[in-house]
Amino acid sequence: MGWDPDSDGRAAAILYADIGGVLVMEGGEVFRRAARVPVDSAQDALTAAGVGADDVSLVVPDQANLPIIESASTKLDIPMERVAVNIERVGNTSSGSIPMALDDVALHGRVRQGDPVMLGRFGTGVSWAGALLRWDGA
Repeated sequence: MGWDPDSDGRAAAILYADIGGVLVMEGGEVFRRAARVPVDSAQDALTAAGVGADDVSLVVPDQANLPIIESASTKLDIPMERVAVNIERVGNTSSGSIPMALDDVALHGRVRQGDPVMLGRFGTGVSWAGALLRWDGA
């Protein structure tokens, strides 16, 4: 339906891990960007699809941090009842968080055939993506 992947290599110094090294993160700046950039990306994906936030049945965000998820929900004007959250049970599973959360909502009947579902991810590098898809029940 609509998507918006992007990255900003100029911000790589705020969140990275050298091969064999440790994760380096400027927590405050990462939080600010993670709370803002995926929201902008989601809004761009909604625009590309020609729909509004009210049309989204479920948001499945990156599960890095509950305050970031809550901030994005507020900024998108989508109530938390329509947001998939599993971080309290599985922790931050990095790039696996969206597929795991999708599996969880599917298993618990929170998404139905044809539902518009918004995905949002923020990661190292710094990179992000918003994607709006129509659930096909698979």
